[in-house]
Amino acid sequence: RGIGYVWEASADNDGRWDDEDDAEEDPRNAHLHWIGSRRTDTVLTASELRDAPPSEDEVSDTESDILELDNTDALASELAGVHLGQPSSSKSRAMAEDFRRELELTLDRSLSENHAVEVTALEMNTLRMAFDGNLDEMRRIVVEKVLCLADFSALASSLKKVLQKWGDLIKRNIYSNSDQVNVVDIVERHCALSEHVPDDKRAKLFALFVKFLYELDVIEDLTVLAWNHKAARAGPEAVSEELLQVIQPLVEWLEESEEESDEDDDEDEDESDEE
Repeated sequence: RGIGYVWEASADNDGRWDDEDDAEEDPRNAHLHWIGSRRTDTVLTASELRDAPPSEDEVSDTESDILELDNTDALASELAGVHLGQPSSSKSRAMAEDFRRELELTLDRSLSENHAVEVTALEMNTLRMAFDGNLDEMRRIVVEKVLCLADFSALASSLKKVLQKWGDLIKRNIYSNSDQVNVVDIVERHCALSEHVPDDKRAKLFALFVKFLYELDVIEDLTVLAWNHKAARAGPEAVSEELLQVIQPLVEWLEESEEESDEDDDEDEDESDEE
């Protein structure tokens, strides 16, 4: 009395298979092994996408990789029961404000008392479920709270120490490649606009924070490259020109590393062909 349907057996062997044979070889199981690997299995509707993807002529190769991976990420999150944080129209502003306030109080206490990341993540997710909280909002608050731990008198050393502990909390609030890009957006906006950041430290804070996020595997190299392409296209009205420029050495290094990796792959293929 369910809502399933009959799975038709493969036509191979006229649908017959010896029970004594290995079940892994049963032709009726062959297609099951590949469910989800085809694009037709992972098509998302418009309502499942947060933002409409840009046209092909506006997308760089790097960003194409990010967008392609995101189709799989979004499906995986949905199948895992992860709420993608899109607020419903019925959610009251009061409830959203209560969630924000309770989350900030929880984070302030966890950061000041140096709680374990696992405990802090559990408390945050409990709050999110209780208030039906928005994941994007939670990610923003986490990143900004961690940014506020920077000691500007010894920025590099203090920031690295902070992210070695709390970078994992940021990572636990990332569910897709676009979420990684969103983290860089949050860092850029905070460094450019926050009144808590001295003007002469804005660029250095941004460059170091992104660099350490990459080195600690919170974000990937493709994320940095994709954000850079997007920011350059958006222009100075949307992104601080100073912050965009200060990250260029990291971008150039990542691009060179990617090219070297591609060349090594080509050489390996050539050697394989010769053999």
